[in-house]
Amino acid sequence: MYARDALPHIQWTFDLENEFKNKRQVGITFVIDLYKGTPRLVLYRIGPYSSYTVTLEKQPPKDLLLQAVRNQCTTACGDIDVSHDGLYNIDDEIKSWIEDNYLNNEQNDTP
Repeated sequence: MYARDALPHIQWTFDLENEFKNKRQVGITFVIDLYKGTPRLVLYRIGPYSSYTVTLEKQPPKDLLLQAVRNQCTTACGDIDVSHDGLYNIDDEIKSWIEDNYLNNEQNDTP
C-alpha cells in the first residue's frame, strides 16, 4: 500500500480524550507516544474494540513533538512532566510534517 493511498482513511480530527465517549470510528490517525521521556510519532490504528500503535521509522524533530505535548498539557494539566508516559494528539505543525514527509513525497511511495 502506498502512503498516499491511506490519505482518505486518516482521521485528522481524532481526539484521544473522546476516544471512548461515542461509538468508535474504525480507521487510522497519528498520535504522539511519550514513553520514558522520549516522544515518538506513531500510527494509531483504531479498531472496533481496541487500538494499537506502530512507531514510524522516520521521526520529526524531538523538539517539535515535545512542543505539541507541552501545548496540550499547558492548557489541560499544567507543565509537562516528560517522565509521565502517555499518548497525545498531534498538532497542525506535526500534521504538516507528516504530509510533507510521508504523504506528499513520491519518494515515500513504496509498496
